[in-house]
Amino acid sequence: MRDEMSSNRPTSFLKWAGGKRKLIPQFHDEISSLENMGQRWRTEPNERYHEPFMGSASAFFGFKKSEMIREDSHAFLSDLNHILVYTMLEVQSIRLPELMTTLEHFRREYMEEILSKGYPEGLSKTDREKRYFYVKRKRMNELIQELKSNSQLPKSKRHELASTMIFLNKTCFNGLWRVSANGNLNVPEGRYKNPLNIYQPDILKNCQELLQNAVIQHLDFKSAFEKVEKGDLVYLDPPYIPLNLDDYVFTSYNSEGFGLEDQKQLAECAAYAVKIGARVIASNNDHPVIRRIYVEAAENAGIPRPIFRTIPIKRTMNSKGDGRVQVNEILMFMHPDEVSARYTLSEIQENQQICSQFLNELPRNKKFTEIIEVAHALCPDLSRFCEENLDRFKQLKARDKGSMGKMAEFYIFGQLPNSDPTPDLNWGADIKATHFKITRDGYNAKERLTITNCGDTSDYSTFEKLMDTDSLHENHYYSKLRKGILLVFEHQGGTYNTVEENLQKKLLSMFTYDLDEMPDEVTAQFNEDFADIQEKVNTRTVSQKGQKFIHIAPHGSKGSSTRALCFNNKFVTKLLTIRTGIPLSIKGSSWFIEKKHFSEE
Repeated sequence: MRDEMSSNRPTSFLKWAGGKRKLIPQFHDEISSLENMGQRWRTEPNERYHEPFMGSASAFFGFKKSEMIREDSHAFLSDLNHILVYTMLEVQSIRLPELMTTLEHFRREYMEEILSKGYPEGLSKTDREKRYFYVKRKRMNELIQELKSNSQLPKSKRHELASTMIFLNKTCFNGLWRVSANGNLNVPEGRYKNPLNIYQPDILKNCQELLQNAVIQHLDFKSAFEKVEKGDLVYLDPPYIPLNLDDYVFTSYNSEGFGLEDQKQLAECAAYAVKIGARVIASNNDHPVIRRIYVEAAENAGIPRPIFRTIPIKRTMNSKGDGRVQVNEILMFMHPDEVSARYTLSEIQENQQICSQFLNELPRNKKFTEIIEVAHALCPDLSRFCEENLDRFKQLKARDKGSMGKMAEFYIFGQLPNSDPTPDLNWGADIKATHFKITRDGYNAKERLTITNCGDTSDYSTFEKLMDTDSLHENHYYSKLRKGILLVFEHQGGTYNTVEENLQKKLLSMFTYDLDEMPDEVTAQFNEDFADIQEKVNTRTVSQKGQKFIHIAPHGSKGSSTRALCFNNKFVTKLLTIRTGIPLSIKGSSWFIEKKHFSEE
């Protein structure tokens, strides 16, 4: 089914910031996984679909195409953007042929201007405003103000508004819909050599067909939730919480924006809908605050804990469009029924995707005991393993530098610590734990992260495997470096704590990593560091001096000649930001994460 959906991907007639067109196949995969565990997500007869943040309706079109929403299911689509609502209604209506004729006319006239005058570079404001795009934008803003004054438009002007909206959407910068404080559209013209998508008759007709059982309204999300009944399916795609809560990120779908309190109220509405028997899927940035908001809403409503799924995406993060970076979005599934045992211990240990899903469901910013409790509820096999092997685990040396890693191996991954040189998990990952200390500026890694021993300076022949190739990625030790799971705990002072003390530590974050998936600049620095390490071994001057991300350092008791490959503390801090999307702050030579990102508030 996924291949079919990928090759015949559903498309809205609008471009839209945050549109879900490209993510529909991943939605389908996650939903299929949950259905395999006993939850039902597809609509059945007399069950309806609700989407209170309609946007371009790409999620709705995708769900219809994938048959997650039955062909005969009624849908309620709504948005606070009047222009979106009017445009969607025109496409749904019998007036679509007239709309298509107008769009074809717009495309022809705009292309004539592009061919004769080129792009609006170096123009005065007066000359720029004479261009076709800016004339249409001015007319759109006149219609917006008329709509604000009268709350309704006559049918003739609804047609004009819809056609103008589609034209501007296809010719403005990045398909953004951004408005000023008075509601006027203020997005500039984009640079398109041949914008044929102004007029797309097949897509428009397909969208019209899919919209036939839909009620499209101008509503806020609270009013939209009043229509939700038992058995209904709700999809929420609100303006996202910024990855950095202090930064302005384009999230507004109207001039008022969408703040943290709105996010909390939305989660409460979702939890109440689940309490009466509906099912809810919600999207957002994967930020600890969002996870906490939805967990607390579920707890307060007395419904099962949400199931979290992380989806890495590429996103443009600046106005020039050249700052595409990988960030994590999150899907939150809220269902009135608990799933049957969600995971087996063997799946967690042997399957990377399932292990990642398991980790995504565990809470953050909680005491380790609380994380263990959730992990054991999700995987009864793990709970049984720990009960049966607890005495053996307690006999192991627990008060040493690696105690948190050993506890993570045992309580979260069902393994007794050992000295086996192969990766801890069968899918190739080592389990690691580290501490972040609290500084005046924020959190950063307290110390380097030791990965694997690689030789002894008392006998340089022991570095043979380190020197077997010039390429880090082909080196013997790369399999140990490449994949891992890192649990990040808050440092609470002291040197070696007891097991009981460690269980009370706060787990700030946990994530998988794969060095094959790092940004290019990180890979380049790793290669430089590896070349430097090999040079120092060749000259028998082994030290960590000059290595920025990976270095060779003493390992073992004081004065030991054993050397290990390690991630230095700056890279450990950076790694967390790469894998979670939390921003990295730099002040002078200090790299840190601001305290608010790990705040309970």
